[in-house]
Amino acid sequence: MPCSICHFNGHNKLTCPLVQKYKDEYATAAATDASTILELQKRFDELAKEKESLRNYTDRLSDNLVRMTAQASRLENEVYNLRKASVDSAMKLRNDVAETLFDKKADIPDGIYLDLMNKLRI
Repeated sequence: MPCSICHFNGHNKLTCPLVQKYKDEYATAAATDASTILELQKRFDELAKEKESLRNYTDRLSDNLVRMTAQASRLENEVYNLRKASVDSAMKLRNDVAETLFDKKADIPDGIYLDLMNKLRI
């Protein structure tokens, strides 16, 4: 009686070489798939660790940016205050020199007095 799978004589469906061939191919494919799944799982775990590492790195960068922005703002205020103090000091010095020149104008020749006052732009 012929095999119900391949229709050849000499064996039945339990001993059919075609069935055995498909079983072997399936076993090989299943082993390959299992190996691929394990490799993919390992790679997934590596990528998850790398993602966490990158997240920590970006968090640190963000914290540094916030800190540096605050520091830049403080330095900007300090520079503004120093420039203002410098301008105020220069104006006071100029006014003091002009006042001294005005007080001593009788002792200073006219040409020199006018030249000094013009240089002070008063």
